[in-house]
Amino acid sequence: MRWLPGLTTLRTYQRAWLRHDVTAGLVMTAMLVPVGMAYADYAGLSDPALIAIGEIIHDIDLKDDKYGRAETAGVKSLINGIATPNASDDQRLARGAVLLDGLYDSFTIKQGA
Repeated sequence: MRWLPGLTTLRTYQRAWLRHDVTAGLVMTAMLVPVGMAYADYAGLSDPALIAIGEIIHDIDLKDDKYGRAETAGVKSLINGIATPNASDDQRLARGAVLLDGLYDSFTIKQGA
């Protein structure tokens, strides 16, 4: 147990904590996603395809439709399909990587057109 302190917390986890834990997770996400995008901009990461993907992920994650990209609903459906309960983490990662690579290629092709 000393090497895995999270197991003790998991064993004694109280259902009443769940609402507060979810709220804390959402607050942290709401703060960290825009900060990460600002750092990327500051660092000079100006690849339009990456910016578009970041905007889509932002809208899916925060559910605020800040960027209102037309692709968001389709990407969200694909991610929901990837996150099926009967898939292993390795399968989800592999499928997610293919999705994001294809999305990046799509945006790159649009830029060249």
